Amino acid sequence: MFFVQKITYRIIAAILLACLFFSTSCENKWPDNGDFDGMWQLMVVDDGTEHDMKSTKVYWSVRTNLIQFNEGKPSTVRYFAHFNKAGSMLEVYDICYDSVNASEDDNNEWISFDKRGVLFPYGIDAVEDSQRLGRLHQIFTIETLTSKSLVLKTEKYTLRFRKF
Repeated sequence: MFFVQKITYRIIAAILLACLFFSTSCENKWPDNGDFDGMWQLMVVDDGTEHDMKSTKVYWSVRTNLIQFNEGKPSTVRYFAHFNKAGSMLEVYDICYDSVNASEDDNNEWISFDKRGVLFPYGIDAVEDSQRLGRLHQIFTIETLTSKSLVLKTEKYTLRFRKF
């Protein structure tokens, strides 16, 4: 009987220790962007004329406070940006890139205004940021945001996405 109680106490102690171990972490990095978090496929760019973008397979991957812009084909360059979402406003800023083949010592590089054309396929027509000199940003109005669709608007473009 004593042996069974001893084993039972050890099992309970192990379970409590495991619960304590798995419930603690260094930081809480849970996504808190609601429906905005996830992978979005750019379906249409409308500049007065609707352009079907489905076959280009352009994606925005959103997590925490970062967006990664992807194409549906292998690439040697990755594009990233920070964002602020407040109400119906989305600011994409500090847009940079890195090379997939770069060593860990290489730093991400900011995309300059004269090189901003690389962002056009992702629906970004960025301008220079007056608060962060030498860096680009883009302001969008969020017209629609549900668990399945996203519509972003600028002065020139309307971007329609689907959740992927």
